[in-house]
Amino acid sequence: MKNSRLLITTALEQTWFKDQHFSRVFLTEACRLYSRKQEWQNLESEICPYHWNDRKKLKDDHDYLKALYEKILIPVADNLNRLNNTAESVDYWRIIIGPWLITYISILFDRWEMIRQAFAGGEEITTADLPECHQNIIARDFDDFIRIMQTDEWNFQVYHRIINYRYRNQTTFQRLRESVFQSQTKYNSHDYKRQIKYRALVVADRFLKFTSGNPGIFIYQGYFSPVSLAKLNFSLGQIPRMYLEEFNFSSSANYDLSYRSGSVISPVENEFEEFFLNSIFQDMPVVYLEAYQDVKKFVDQIPFGPEKILTANAYWGEDVFKYWLALQKNKRKKIIISHHGGSIPPLFDTFLHEEDIADKVVTWFRPYHEKHIQLPPNKLCGVTIPNNKGIYCSIIGFESPRFGYRATAGPITNRVIDCYNQNIEFCEALKPEISSLLKIRPYPDMGWQTKLRFCDRLGASKVDTGLYKDFINNSRLLVCTYPQTTFSEAMASGKPVILLYIPEFNEPVEGATELIGILEKAKIVFSDPLAAAAHINQTWNNLEEWWQTDEVINARNEFYSIALNISESWTQKWKNLLKNV
Repeated sequence: MKNSRLLITTALEQTWFKDQHFSRVFLTEACRLYSRKQEWQNLESEICPYHWNDRKKLKDDHDYLKALYEKILIPVADNLNRLNNTAESVDYWRIIIGPWLITYISILFDRWEMIRQAFAGGEEITTADLPECHQNIIARDFDDFIRIMQTDEWNFQVYHRIINYRYRNQTTFQRLRESVFQSQTKYNSHDYKRQIKYRALVVADRFLKFTSGNPGIFIYQGYFSPVSLAKLNFSLGQIPRMYLEEFNFSSSANYDLSYRSGSVISPVENEFEEFFLNSIFQDMPVVYLEAYQDVKKFVDQIPFGPEKILTANAYWGEDVFKYWLALQKNKRKKIIISHHGGSIPPLFDTFLHEEDIADKVVTWFRPYHEKHIQLPPNKLCGVTIPNNKGIYCSIIGFESPRFGYRATAGPITNRVIDCYNQNIEFCEALKPEISSLLKIRPYPDMGWQTKLRFCDRLGASKVDTGLYKDFINNSRLLVCTYPQTTFSEAMASGKPVILLYIPEFNEPVEGATELIGILEKAKIVFSDPLAAAAHINQTWNNLEEWWQTDEVINARNEFYSIALNISESWTQKWKNLLKNV
């Protein structure tokens, strides 16, 4: 007799029914935590292939979701106006809810597609049922949503809702003996507000508050160092401020189901769109609904009325600031958004949200949109990176969230393990004399536990956990494993650098292919870990000689020109933009 198939949607082991005889199907690799491998590696099981492993499907789905986002934004804005008794424009709501809606639409589609794929065979499937007393997990704001959407509890809830909506007739629900909502999965975040350095900046900012007045150009979370931010403000004739407390506000309003009744009314083309429209207000963070009037009242009292606003981070994650920014947009103030990192930009990522809400977008890479302007990278302006003669072969690791979070041209979900395996293959191909000097800096844990994996495979002594600046200073060679900000920072250090990555998981913007080819020819960029290791084995004893060859210098200069336009006159260039935009 054939075993019944049990669909496992998350890493919540209560839903695995390990004491019962099932043929288990793990929906994604995210269900199998590395630290719990003793619980799953001996189970009779299989794992569904991740739907966005097909990169053509990923690109097609991105384009579909971007179009759906634009179509849905109008009726969502209408509903928000009705619920909040206001009459704001679509552009106003795009600034406030855009980052959440862009993220949410991709997340819901990703979960929908995985369930569709699991049920595609048409056979009956058993899965865990939600306990009768379960509560919806509702985020308070966007940052809270980013945290909970990576918890197993929230994802279990969403997967269950999709199955119940679309595949109930194919499903046998197995009752859980206990609630899966007794504890929340931990999601690591860096609580910078507890740092002594941050508290000192708060004190200094409070003092400057009494002398700064109303700035003509408001720079908030511009991603400059404090010293560079002060220098830029002085060049503009302003007292430097960081505004560390001006947008601190949290409403006491709570989730109210009656307030959220109904769905968004809009023509639909398929079942996913129907499900999505029924789900938006069920999952929307409190800050956009029940707390709207409280936040709006607080923002209306913020005294600043600048002519221009520059930010690199806050437009995406800080809801109170986004309310204020939308208000300034209504007053026709100019908005400048700067990329807060860069190197080889991904072909697609955030539905061009920055370009849609800003008057000008500052890029690290050469402009590839009509609103772009390339300036010296804010994060590196005025920053001196010591080029100490270190001793280590240093690898900078990579992770992305365990559950899919955006249709983006980068390694997502299980592709992180492919990147990890590439790193391991490189490390194990190094000569013993180099391997003895190997140091690995794992990416902050986002669920894939690559630090633990590196420790188990290569030994804990190879894993660096000290200060990042010390890690860089002590490096003789920097090996970057993804073509983003760390690669630019490494190239700015002047130390020998290579990039080892998987090109098919990192589709670049148009115009970057030629640069990548130049870097590959100079043996700065590799996709083959054995070829990269062979190059390092050959040049280790004369790294500087290789790094200073004409071909490598020309390739580096090309990279600086196209992707990392560092300049000693950065202050004047930024000043010109802010004065003249």
